[in-house]
Order: sequence, then C-alpha cells, then structure tokens
Amino acid sequence: MPQQTMNLMRECIPIFTVLSDENRHQILRVLWEHGKMNVNELTEYLHLSRPAVSHHLKIMLQAGAVAVE
Repeated sequence: MPQQTMNLMRECIPIFTVLSDENRHQILRVLWEHGKMNVNELTEYLHLSRPAVSHHLKIMLQAGAVAVE
C-alpha cells in the first residue's frame, strides 16, 4: 500500500474512533439538533453521567469532531 494512503488512513483513525461509539453518535445528534451546549445541558438529554459525557467530548475534541468556545 502506498505511503500516502497509509498516512491518510492514520489521519482518519481519530474520527473512526469517534464514530465507533453509540454514545458519541447520540452526542453528535443532540448537538446537531440543538446547537451549542455545555456538558450539563448535554447530560440532561442523554442517559449518561456528566463524567461520561466529558470523557466522550474529550475524545471528540481530540478528533476535531467538536469545538470548544
């Protein structure tokens, strides 16, 4: 496999990690539907604890799937 293809695949791993979890799908859906939200607001919509939501958001932030303001 060409090196360029391998590099592209490595760059995609973080977003694949985000998409591999149903809880992160739910977070993305809630953010899509409601726009900007903080952790406490997200927790109200999800059946997850605040620490769990924070954990998932950290992974999503590192992958570039969400942003912080």
